[in-house]
Amino acid sequence: MRKKQKYDWVKLISEWKKSGGSQADFCRQNNLNQNMFSKQKRKLEDCEEPCFVEVKFENKNSEANIELVAGKFLIKIKSDFNKVLLKEILEVIGEIQ
Repeated sequence: MRKKQKYDWVKLISEWKKSGGSQADFCRQNNLNQNMFSKQKRKLEDCEEPCFVEVKFENKNSEANIELVAGKFLIKIKSDFNKVLLKEILEVIGEIQ
């Protein structure tokens, strides 16, 4: 198994949060080391400067969606996003951190 990249951890942590289950159950179901999962989760939560991750599209024929990580915030962006609104959101996040 290849080493997981930052994008992989962001995606896994996002999936865990959506699942509503415990971290231990999620790790068991996805064959993940729970200590490593916790370490990566803390690392992403403690990120003080914006964290940038590689953008991957799962299906090139579907509408493009992007997941942007800014500190401990995960922002999901559709292809027809409002650029002005996104800029304002990022400025607010910058002030919070």
